[in-house]
Amino acid sequence: MLRVTPTMQERNHTPLAAHFLRRFLAIYAALSVLGLAAMATVEYQRQKSRVMDEIRALATTFGPVLGHAIWDYQDTAVTAIVHGIALDPDVVEVSVPAAPGFANRREASPQGGTPSAIVRVETVLTIPGDGGTVQRVGTLAIASSESVVWRHVAAGIATPATVTGALLLLGAFTVWQLVTRLFVAPLTLLSAQLQREDLAAGTTRRLTRFPGREFAVLRLRFMLLLRQVGRAQAELRQSYALLEARVRERTLALSQALEFNAAIIRNSPVPIGVYASDGDCVAANDAYARLVGARVDDLLAQNFLDSPAWHQSPLQSVCRTALATHLPQQGELRVRTSFGKEIWCEYRVLLTQLGGQDHLLLQFTDLTERRRLEEELRQMAFQDALTQLPNRRLLLDRLDQAIRGSRRHGSHLAVLFIDLNKFKLLNDTYGHDVGDKLLVVVAGRLQAMVRGSDTVARLGGDEFVVLSTELGHALDEAARNAELIAGKIRAALSAPCVIDGVHHACSASVGVQLFAGDDSDAEAILKRADAAMYEDKKASRPDSVAR
Repeated sequence: MLRVTPTMQERNHTPLAAHFLRRFLAIYAALSVLGLAAMATVEYQRQKSRVMDEIRALATTFGPVLGHAIWDYQDTAVTAIVHGIALDPDVVEVSVPAAPGFANRREASPQGGTPSAIVRVETVLTIPGDGGTVQRVGTLAIASSESVVWRHVAAGIATPATVTGALLLLGAFTVWQLVTRLFVAPLTLLSAQLQREDLAAGTTRRLTRFPGREFAVLRLRFMLLLRQVGRAQAELRQSYALLEARVRERTLALSQALEFNAAIIRNSPVPIGVYASDGDCVAANDAYARLVGARVDDLLAQNFLDSPAWHQSPLQSVCRTALATHLPQQGELRVRTSFGKEIWCEYRVLLTQLGGQDHLLLQFTDLTERRRLEEELRQMAFQDALTQLPNRRLLLDRLDQAIRGSRRHGSHLAVLFIDLNKFKLLNDTYGHDVGDKLLVVVAGRLQAMVRGSDTVARLGGDEFVVLSTELGHALDEAARNAELIAGKIRAALSAPCVIDGVHHACSASVGVQLFAGDDSDAEAILKRADAAMYEDKKASRPDSVAR
């Protein structure tokens, strides 16, 4: 059986009578203030109109006399009239602006006050002229103030406000007495009686002392409520026992699921790490540790907000974005880890909840080996394996780009086709190893003497090509620059060299082909440069430039 006893909170609750009294007094005070405000507003408008009428009457009465005094230059009379008007209790300030032959007059009321523009009257001072005309001689301004109006308001509403307040107070007291006797007092007694009852017994026999049908209904409803509470309490105990059993069962299942998931993550071949929103690593598997070149314990001691490697890589910014937007982030990056290992990987960052807090789940795919193989394939496709110079394919691509650049800027370019003399004899005499090393030396010499914007390529065998850009807008200037470059190439390659104890005096034939942006066929340019090289080889003289 439910046992109901008055708790400390119930004993500390404010009585109903006090609640009612506070609200009643608040309503009474609000009504009193509103009534007083309404009376003051009406009285203010009335007193304002009365003061305006008063100062208009003063202006009408003294205006003609003051006008004649100004016209006749009677300074003493003007001063006396202005002073007399200023003595009126409703007047704060009187002013007469300056007129021809007459100085400005301004006098404040002895009672003080600030003139107000809303309680002010200005009257034009005139005198009769010849032929029925009117002559203007000046202006009379009489001003009162809002303080004067409010003083009259206070005097006017004092008695009505007192009487009204007394009547309201009497009515309020009467209403309070009636409500207290008919409503508050019975409920207060009923509350005290209920607090003394043993509600656990399920009976309210002492409630019969309160007469009235309402109290009988209240007693009956209260007893029915106790029975319903008892049944609900029994059902609640049973439901609580079932719920507790289910919670234990699901807690065990959840614990097993967490252990299972942890085992999956721990043994997964996919590198996985879990980080809290403050940067601390809370979980990491062996695959993640192998990826970054560390131990799992080292990762668990890491905070990505404090790691220099994370600062230098975009991964820290990606994690901050995921925390801020709650959206998955993914991409590729190449980074040197905190443990000194350089990797190229694909990442995926997911926001998840753990213990009611935001956490980041990081998944990685190691792309290091794949990118290394791709780089090797790219070099094989676009670079000569022996000299590491661009091959024919990459040369043609850069030649196409140079043609487009020449078309935009209007400058000339040159292709210098280079063939080493007596290279086959060197190969046959000393072997291909010596020949290959000579090719590497030639490649180094060519790269050392060209500009950074030029391209040195090896087409194969002992054939090299130099693509030289921005030789000038005029054809003659470009030809001179191309011949100068060809001379430098011949001089650079003619220097003797020693390869594995073999002294070799190298020489080269150079064919030069000038062209501009209007020539769009890169293969044709190379063929013409090749032909120029053969002409140079046959002639055994300085380059003949093909134009």
